[in-house]
Amino acid sequence: MADMMSIDLPGQVLEWLRNNFKVYKLDNPYTCSKGDKLAAYGYPDVSDTWPPSLQLSRGKALDESVLAEIPTKLGFSGGPVVAHGSKLAGMMLGTNDFGKTVVMRASVLAHLFV
Repeated sequence: MADMMSIDLPGQVLEWLRNNFKVYKLDNPYTCSKGDKLAAYGYPDVSDTWPPSLQLSRGKALDESVLAEIPTKLGFSGGPVVAHGSKLAGMMLGTNDFGKTVVMRASVLAHLFV
């Protein structure tokens, strides 16, 4: 779940990506409950050298839809939001006018892409 682009990557970079990033399947989407502990992953510093250092921010679900309290920065949008350390809760969309994180639920993503 990220913006897509096409670039030619050396084999060592592809191997690093394969070994360091988790692929989340949408065949059994997780539904958050209020209070679930969540983690959002993103790349807020585009000036990092390749490969970028993974950035992690933790927070909690405010409801089932999912509105969350996760402190994020520019660059987290499109990244996964994970519940309980391994269950895909959704995709980070951005923040609303009140500073709350807006997440597209995994069940919606599954409906769109499966």
